[in-house]
Amino acid sequence: MKSISGKHFFGLIAFLPLPISAGNDVHINVYLDKTSSGWATKRFDYALVAEKETCRIQWNAVEENSGDRFLSVRRQCQLGFSQQQPLHSAILKEIDQRWGLKSFKSIDWGSFCDQSNGSWCEPIAKASLQSKDFIDYYQHYPHSKLKGLNGLFVELANQTQSYQAFAELFKPYGVSLKLTAVEKVFTAKSSDSYLPESLRVVFHGQNPKARIMYNVGMAYFSIVK
Repeated sequence: MKSISGKHFFGLIAFLPLPISAGNDVHINVYLDKTSSGWATKRFDYALVAEKETCRIQWNAVEENSGDRFLSVRRQCQLGFSQQQPLHSAILKEIDQRWGLKSFKSIDWGSFCDQSNGSWCEPIAKASLQSKDFIDYYQHYPHSKLKGLNGLFVELANQTQSYQAFAELFKPYGVSLKLTAVEKVFTAKSSDSYLPESLRVVFHGQNPKARIMYNVGMAYFSIVK
């Protein structure tokens, strides 16, 4: 029987689907995600899951047949981002140890913020109140200067550094993060009851008819070396 070299044996051990301690009481479960779609175009798709109280964070590390790699994030979490950070940080450390974070090109993040994490939306909502392009859009659409809001959302998010806390997690790995694309921009009146609670507090007492841009259905980040 042909023996397995130490290097190859270590590679096999590294991908066993076992809970892994990443320090600070954060345990990561790593497994081949056979439930994910698109396997005809993938070489691998590993899920890395960390959980805490009412929060479940899952990152998927994917390599396509072309050799390109990207990351995808799913969040089922009732905690604010500051409380989520240890989970994201531990997962990123594990990704870097296994594949090297620099080898990935992008991150599919999902919605920009949610009911429990409205802090990222607040700077964009405030900026949209002062944006001539946004005001023109909702006052004059379909005859507005802009025919869609995706590009404006990206511009305001980057200008306000609204996701800076997330970007900070990447600095130890010698890369930076930049929002490059979004899908399905959400707007609302500043008084609408379905806004994240933090936004309702910020805009309480202001013109209830004022319209704001605050969230998207999907956000895509580029990992910049």
